[in-house]
Amino acid sequence: MKKTTGMKQWSESQAPEWSDLGGPGGVQVRAQAGAGPELHRLRVASQEKVRAERVVVEMVAAALAARHSWAEIGRAARITRQAAHVRWRSVETGPARDTSLERIRAAVADESPGEQQEAVEAARAAWHSWAEIAAAAGVSMKTARKRWGGIPKGRAGWGHPLGADGALKDVRTAILAVEAAARAERTAARAARAAGQSWDEIGRVTGLSRQGAHARWTS
Repeated sequence: MKKTTGMKQWSESQAPEWSDLGGPGGVQVRAQAGAGPELHRLRVASQEKVRAERVVVEMVAAALAARHSWAEIGRAARITRQAAHVRWRSVETGPARDTSLERIRAAVADESPGEQQEAVEAARAAWHSWAEIAAAAGVSMKTARKRWGGIPKGRAGWGHPLGADGALKDVRTAILAVEAAARAERTAARAARAAGQSWDEIGRVTGLSRQGAHARWTS
């Protein structure tokens, strides 16, 4: 009779071929055939952290669009103004930069109600005030509120109240999500090591070199 160890075996039939994490970017994780459960959990945790970091970039772009300074964004992220600018300076000129007020002007010029609605929704998501939207549309603030007043201010789904600091709260919430994801990744990496996985294997599933994985999770 073949002897077996007390450790539960991880077979290919147990490992899902694809795990869709959803969220921004629609990240998908492929479970390596024959890999142990610890490596699969580490791969998923690592991809969750990547997804959370993408959300931070989106929130920083929204804060910049809402006219917040690098000093304010740095305080929300609990880093210095200089560190915030170095980390996210590509957002300033990147494709995520807000153009919603320009879209409102163009939609009004084209007499396109549907495009006006979409542009105002984008402007409200970027924390623009009704005064700014009214000026872009060439109407009074009262008319703007009457026409589009049902559109909430701020990014949908984040649940922050209206207010000038709402975009900064979104940045802070996103930063906290990254920190939580990093803790989960660290826990999974240590579990993989405890299960006998090599630094080569851990680095491969997290996109790091053996040396990089060792340096990150042995400190």
